[in-house]
Amino acid sequence: MAVYPSIKDIPEAIDTVSMYVAADISTGIAADILGKKPKRIIFNPGAENPDLEQKALAQGVITINDCTLVMLRTSTF
Repeated sequence: MAVYPSIKDIPEAIDTVSMYVAADISTGIAADILGKKPKRIIFNPGAENPDLEQKALAQGVITINDCTLVMLRTSTF
């Protein structure tokens, strides 16, 4: 598994971004996240960011407010 210093450094297309950071952090990297054009963003509990969610939706990115771990366990990921 490769590790990158920034989301913008990932060379492959990104299907899903699973957010676990507070809104003040995700706001600071919102342009990098949206610049990668993910298909969806999952906002885990405590990581909700209405501003980023609105921007993502405006670009056609699916947004979900749910727990990634629960989604994986219940086969809804």
